[in-house]
Amino acid sequence: MSREYTPPALASIKFLSGPLAGRTFSINQSITTIGRNAENDIVISDDRRVSRQHARLLWNNGSWSIEKLSQASNVIVAGQSVQQAVLSDGTTVRLGEETSFQFFTQVREQAASDTFRQTIPPL
Repeated sequence: MSREYTPPALASIKFLSGPLAGRTFSINQSITTIGRNAENDIVISDDRRVSRQHARLLWNNGSWSIEKLSQASNVIVAGQSVQQAVLSDGTTVRLGEETSFQFFTQVREQAASDTFRQTIPPL
């Protein structure tokens, strides 16, 4: 898998409200699905306002984003209903009317040290 599709950043989401409030989930793959259906990576079974296939988190072309998967889904980022939006560290996302989470990211040490090695000329 090429580097642009392999996340160089560790990400996590912490649920602020809804049935999963207080729980934190690590995001360690380039596509993570969220919804009521048990086949999702993150299952929110006790919120009827969350669709079976509600949204997915994507790592693509060097950034994280969220994408709405169903016309019936409601994804709110920075107070705006979106089809897709880029996520940055600390972004709050609302799914449906009751469930919200905060998105967090940090650079992996490996990626940081690779960048560091590339910027220092050899002696």
